[in-house]
Amino acid sequence: GDLLAEEGGDALYRLEVEVRPKALVVDHSFRFFHGQNDFLKKRILVDAAASEPGGGWRTPPGGAPAGRQPRHAWCSDSSVIAQGSGHGQSDPGVEEVALKCRVGAAGTDRTFLVVVYEDKACARVFEVWRVSVHAVHRMDIQGLVGQTEREGCSLTLRSAEGPKRVTAASSHPLELSVDREGAIEVGPSLTEVPIRYTPMQPGRRDILVHFVEEGAPPGAAPVSAWLLVCRAKAPVVSKRYDIRIRAGRPASKKVLYTNPYSINRIFRLRTDKPSLLSFRDASQQLEVAPRATQSISLKFAPHPKGGVTEDIRVFVNDEEDKNEECLLITVEYV
Repeated sequence: GDLLAEEGGDALYRLEVEVRPKALVVDHSFRFFHGQNDFLKKRILVDAAASEPGGGWRTPPGGAPAGRQPRHAWCSDSSVIAQGSGHGQSDPGVEEVALKCRVGAAGTDRTFLVVVYEDKACARVFEVWRVSVHAVHRMDIQGLVGQTEREGCSLTLRSAEGPKRVTAASSHPLELSVDREGAIEVGPSLTEVPIRYTPMQPGRRDILVHFVEEGAPPGAAPVSAWLLVCRAKAPVVSKRYDIRIRAGRPASKKVLYTNPYSINRIFRLRTDKPSLLSFRDASQQLEVAPRATQSISLKFAPHPKGGVTEDIRVFVNDEEDKNEECLLITVEYV
């Protein structure tokens, strides 16, 4: 820049400034998977009492001033809304940064930076975040806790790059998995892939399923990605049992079950807390003659603490893994 004289406009001297931008130090990386052609709305919590993290280069000489103001956010992508929303609703010691952005078509993604400042003037940096948003296909599934849902549960795949063999990977494989063994052949035409959903807890859970080409290197983009928004309801409890067990020791108990049918039946057994309860029969099956009563042998794992009560559900399902009865066992550890 030039410094000019007031009269005549002659240059008194010239100052040349060489600027060498440096990459920002990223404190946290966030990765979100969201349904295509929708709006992503997220609130990220920030500890309101925290001081500047790690990087001494962010601390001004003499330390941070007292009486800190609410934090403010800036985003490198002008089409993304990023703003500090003050204190959280549940905890006054926690602040929130709200993000809102438009998600594109499935298979696309966008990455941007969010800088959180200590003051309204955006003079002191608190943290820098890298946010990645991946657009995926979305499907809603409803089910009953303890039973397997197959009807209406299928995904459609297509490979625009020619025939491929893909394998599925689920973020929650114990609850949702592909109902087919081995690799799946996909091509330019639509391929329907059946899935099975077996929720173990009531409520909502977002499950991500990736279909990756066989032999692809680690980190390769999936051929197709699905976000399954799953909602599960608890079944009606048909029988209740109260049991007292000494803490720190394993225990075995039996409960009786009567076959209400006039034919021989084989029932499948499940529990919503396998870490606390298992079945003596490794096959987790119960064969009962017509109108007969059979005992279900239960094995309780040792619980480290006494004075604790746990509610454990036992699901008695039919051959298709549909729920017949739900037994609620209340265990008191003494």
